[in-house]
Amino acid sequence: DERNGLTVAETSLLAQDAHGFLWIGTIGGLYRFDGSEIRPWAPDKVRHVVQILSTGPTGEVVVAGDGEPLWEVTGMDVVPVPGPHGRDILSWMDAAWSADGALWVAGADTLWRRSPAGGWRSWSREQFDDRPFYRVRPVRGDSVFIATRTDLWIAAGQEPPRHLAAIPFVISADRLDDRTMVVLSRTTGLWYVPPDSVRRAPLLPEGAADVAVREGTIWASQGRGLYAIGPDGSTRRITPREGVPPGRPLLVDREGTLWIGGLRGLHGLPEPETVAWNALDGLP
Repeated sequence: DERNGLTVAETSLLAQDAHGFLWIGTIGGLYRFDGSEIRPWAPDKVRHVVQILSTGPTGEVVVAGDGEPLWEVTGMDVVPVPGPHGRDILSWMDAAWSADGALWVAGADTLWRRSPAGGWRSWSREQFDDRPFYRVRPVRGDSVFIATRTDLWIAAGQEPPRHLAAIPFVISADRLDDRTMVVLSRTTGLWYVPPDSVRRAPLLPEGAADVAVREGTIWASQGRGLYAIGPDGSTRRITPREGVPPGRPLLVDREGTLWIGGLRGLHGLPEPETVAWNALDGLP
């Protein structure tokens, strides 16, 4: 929190880059955690609520604050991402890197893909049943999920986008195993999306924030609740509870630590299991 270098403790997004650095988006800018020190990043440019934060396969980072252009981290600074026509990208809805190094950007009416070689390709909103774009999330390989306000689509490389399911307002996604993704809808809870079918998980309360997977356990933050769904489908509500904060953004890093961001900063729960005991459990 503020005692460790976060000028603003309220966090909005989390990401880990290919070099291991943890990037923290807050309501007042971007920060990088290197394992021992938290430092603000380009505070004169990234100044508002961070609404886009995505990392690429070889260390790339894109970020955008409310009302700002889409930035790419470079060296010790950030520079605007040049759009398809060479101008700054301002009318963004979301952006994400796919594992092949392509950058996907959802605008107000157009979905753009910048190939690793630098060329742009676009798809219009009409190709998505004329629904407004909402989120872009990486899946695997060169594939990404495209979420509109009513449906979930998948796109890969230069192939036409393909409709997956009528899941509205998908806000987050993570890989459960080699075949199955889990996606979290802001309004209808958690869904399993394997290659051959789509099914709904036990409904969690509305107000979805994020989802992350650690060793087969699905962690989901919704409203003031933090939930853990085990491989057997059992669901535990972890918060609200003294000593364990309710979360907004969630991230499982490569060491297996579950990071929980929220109103009061960032908390790390290491693997393999973390249990919090306090006076409610009989401790003095």
